[in-house]
Amino acid sequence: MAEAAERLQLDLRARRRAEVRAVITMSIPVVVTMIARAVMDVVDFTLMTFLHDPAAQAAILPAQVINWTYTVLGMGTVSIVSTFTSQSLGRGDERACGAYAWQTIYIAVGSGLLGIGLVPLLPWLFGLLQHEPAVQRAETVYAQIALLTAGPTVAAAGLSWFFIGVHRPWITMWSALEANVVNVVVSWALVFGAFGLEPLGIAGAAWGTLVAVWYRMLRLAIALLAPGMAARFHTRRAWRPSGGVLLRMLRFGLPTGLQWTSDVMVWAIFITVLVGTKFGTTHLIATNAA
Repeated sequence: MAEAAERLQLDLRARRRAEVRAVITMSIPVVVTMIARAVMDVVDFTLMTFLHDPAAQAAILPAQVINWTYTVLGMGTVSIVSTFTSQSLGRGDERACGAYAWQTIYIAVGSGLLGIGLVPLLPWLFGLLQHEPAVQRAETVYAQIALLTAGPTVAAAGLSWFFIGVHRPWITMWSALEANVVNVVVSWALVFGAFGLEPLGIAGAAWGTLVAVWYRMLRLAIALLAPGMAARFHTRRAWRPSGGVLLRMLRFGLPTGLQWTSDVMVWAIFITVLVGTKFGTTHLIATNAA
């Protein structure tokens, strides 16, 4: 009896350790992935500090947060893909997993096209904020380029949630880390004019981030179409748009996207209106650094 009880206790401990290891194995890549895109923005601000341009240092966070207010709508919407793909995997419907991955790309295309349509409105928006003229110009330059990242950012987010849902989180983590290296190298080269390039200042930081985001999206797309993924999840055949699947994703994902947008919008108002309008450039720089 005592030996049986002891064996049972050891089995329970072993099972608990295995569960903890499984959680850590899944969670570390998710954590890295969730912060990776924000790290790009931190890098952009850090590069601005070496320019010794107060307008650029003050402008970059307001421009970024305006961009994020729009972009997180799509990112939150496609986050539902993780739930749908994991459910499909659990019931053995692996073709549906591939179909959900493709629908995120179509949502991203829509998000990207709408983002391009919003670009001409940015000078008017920053004009309303009445920041100092040099800050407004820098905000507009950065934000007009940054808004072009909406489509690939949403696509990369959707594909990342697909890989997490089918228990392949390390793919998305490595793509995020690689994209951050690309961002550092390209942004540094474009901001300061390395390798014989013309220095672009704050615009170079935005272009570098755009290149990095496209790299990550293409890296995940290549992984999606790899032979192993295609054989199991039909990712080369389940590419057709599906109205039913899209509507289901929007029905359950859009509320999350709207919640994310409302969360970021609060910070956008705080930074651009309260700090930027009521206190001015010096306080914007301090807020951005903090």
